[in-house]
Amino acid sequence: LFTIEEHALQGGFGSAVLELLADKGLTGIQVKRLGIPDTFVEHGAQQILLSKYGLTAENLARTVYEELSGQDAIKKLKRKAGTR
Repeated sequence: LFTIEEHALQGGFGSAVLELLADKGLTGIQVKRLGIPDTFVEHGAQQILLSKYGLTAENLARTVYEELSGQDAIKKLKRKAGTR
């Protein structure tokens, strides 16, 4: 499960998802939170800041692909599609 936000990870949407999973007793779910680390973020143009913190559509797609590429489900889908 991936969460993505244009805000600080601490106390953000991903943290709320983790709390909900814990409250409902749902275990064994891998969660990857993507967002801005706990650091000072200067003001600036949105696209520049998204790029700096790896939150552009291209960077997010690459990150998700890389995270999933090592998992069995993705390998099976690739074999079925005839790719490696």
